[in-house]
Amino acid sequence: MHSLPPWPAWVSPHTQQPLVAETDAAGEVLTSPSGERYPVVRGIPRFVSGDAYSENFGFQWNRLKKTQL
Repeated sequence: MHSLPPWPAWVSPHTQQPLVAETDAAGEVLTSPSGERYPVVRGIPRFVSGDAYSENFGFQWNRLKKTQL
């Protein structure tokens, strides 16, 4: 199991409230005092839904396929 480091201090991207790492039946999550919940997948907090991430990645992959870094 991965554990999030205490630094940097995690805050909600929407409300700027502090986030605390907790473990529930689904695994590790970041929670805010107002009830926001963000899953932690393999040690990385996920602040966007999986669908939004994969759609944007696919769009960029197809649009910028000739761009090289």
